[in-house]
Amino acid sequence: MATESSLQFLWKLFLALMVAVPIGLEREKARKFAGVRTSLLITAVGFFSSFFAGTLGASWLVGVGLAFATVIAVIMYYARARRERHPGLTTSIVFVLLFCFGVLVDLGMYFEAIASSIVVTFLLSAKEFTKSVVKKLEEKELVEALVLGFVSFIFLPLMPNRTVDPWGLFNPFLFWTMAVFVMGVGFAGYVATKTFGSEMGVGLTGIIGGLVSSLAVVFSMAPQAGRDRAHSQGAALAVTLASATMLLRVLALSFIGSRALFNELVLPLLVAAALGMILSLRSPLSLTKRISFDLSGSSPLAFRSALEFALLFLALTVSSRFLVSRFGSVGLYVAAALAGVAGLNALIVSSASLVSVGAIPTEIAAVSVLVGCFCACAANVAFSARLGGRRFALGVGKALAVMAVVCAASVALFYLRFQW
Repeated sequence: MATESSLQFLWKLFLALMVAVPIGLEREKARKFAGVRTSLLITAVGFFSSFFAGTLGASWLVGVGLAFATVIAVIMYYARARRERHPGLTTSIVFVLLFCFGVLVDLGMYFEAIASSIVVTFLLSAKEFTKSVVKKLEEKELVEALVLGFVSFIFLPLMPNRTVDPWGLFNPFLFWTMAVFVMGVGFAGYVATKTFGSEMGVGLTGIIGGLVSSLAVVFSMAPQAGRDRAHSQGAALAVTLASATMLLRVLALSFIGSRALFNELVLPLLVAAALGMILSLRSPLSLTKRISFDLSGSSPLAFRSALEFALLFLALTVSSRFLVSRFGSVGLYVAAALAGVAGLNALIVSSASLVSVGAIPTEIAAVSVLVGCFCACAANVAFSARLGGRRFALGVGKALAVMAVVCAASVALFYLRFQW
């Protein structure tokens, strides 16, 4: 029994020391205070403080240890302040965090300690990158990011998770959850575009563009391909990657909105996206080619963008319910086809909302989403031909046609299920 207890103690001590290693290495590489040895020691202080507090039944020992770590951190800060003009608080804060990681390990919270160490190490090593991102963002965009945080973590939890209208259509919590996801993903792509600049590799252009709007990629790439054939292959790869990413975005939205709808869509959309990406990557050397990508328009968090999404969502929700009651599922599919061109995000949010309140069957909602995806792929090819010419449309058409065929075949399989 004693041997087992000793082995457990040694394992915890070893794990506590290993948790400190990534942070210590980062600090050592950055030539900062609290290198590897100091990081190991302060984590050990936290571990032993918690260990003796539990063994002796004196929880105040953890407080004493934390006070000790804090005092050392303050001394380090003032020592650096005498040598440097802008010493910063980062290393001092890391010092206290290392103590806390040691306590977490002794309490058996291994995952929490390891995950926290990885996150802190990433934040420390991303210093220059975060500085460059902040410099390239305008003040209004930083305010919009704060608004997104407010809506996500303060406003959203206050929303009632039930329908509030007389027709049982509108669930505020579900709507805002998916709206926050849509705006968050769009804003992430918008920030990435501004961070990496207008000149990006084809792969990054396609993926980021697909997060924001695959149609925006078409409108940006097709005219370039039409003017200069040298850009045709790279632009076609960007459009096909953006369209495949669009399908994955739809799948993610369905997962958040309705697990039942997600289960129906996961196989066809994953197959379509995978085939589209495989076909788009047939020339891997072109992925590193740098092309210009203009993400025109305002930030996805701007009031106008949010209002347009909300209005389109409400219009689709009401019209879908009306068309189903008046014309059956065919009316819903017509609305989905139009929405595939106008806005897939609003279509999937509306479909998931209707499924969650039992307004339409899950299978019919899945078919409507697949119809929308089919029309979105077709629209991308049509606009590519209109703006970039026949040659560019042929380069784009093969992969997008395969994705559209997968969506159409899935619709046919759903129809067979209805017949059975």
